[in-house]
Amino acid sequence: MGRGLAFLALVGLLIVSALPGAQAAQPDDHQDHQDHQDQQDQQNQQDQQNQQDQQNQQDQHGEWWAQLDANVALLNGIPGRNMLPNEFGYGARLGHRWERWGVVGQLTHNLWVPNREGWTVKPGVLNAGLGVEHLLFDNRVRISAAAGTSTLVFETVLDAAGTTGFFVDVRPAGLRWNITDRLRLEWDPITFSLSQPALDEPTLDQTEFKTVFVIEVGL
Repeated sequence: MGRGLAFLALVGLLIVSALPGAQAAQPDDHQDHQDHQDQQDQQNQQDQQNQQDQQNQQDQHGEWWAQLDANVALLNGIPGRNMLPNEFGYGARLGHRWERWGVVGQLTHNLWVPNREGWTVKPGVLNAGLGVEHLLFDNRVRISAAAGTSTLVFETVLDAAGTTGFFVDVRPAGLRWNITDRLRLEWDPITFSLSQPALDEPTLDQTEFKTVFVIEVGL
């Protein structure tokens, strides 16, 4: 009986002596967790600072970018002109942007589908020019305009291939989506295009309202 009581007393002492150690370990675990959380917060702040520094550097020095686009005509701008061709095409743009403003160089090949000849596709015109752009609403909307030369790339009844005039391209509201830091998609629901490759009478001109789909890559 005496041995049993002594054994129980010994076990009790061991339990009591262990309790302060366990209680002391809890603050240590809490401190380790707090230190880990502080390290994560510091890393997040550093990442945000790096992103801000990168954005500030980009705003200061600007950004080169390149685009590929495809367009299709929605409406002819001159009612009753059956000779005026419908149009679709593709193009490339290269530009440099400082914050919200930028300059643009573009090259576009527009193919024609004369109404009188069904769906026979004509080589159309090659437009090359320069323009400007402006970004709005946190870079989600872009306005741009360009002008330059418009060159006929096939022979017509009245005009030879290589005949050159002018073009104007206005894109009033391009909707933009950032896929990554350098990859963006853009959709211009409606744009205005005027091409007049032949300036001599009778002039050869086309006025089109188009929709344009764009892929942009930051360089």
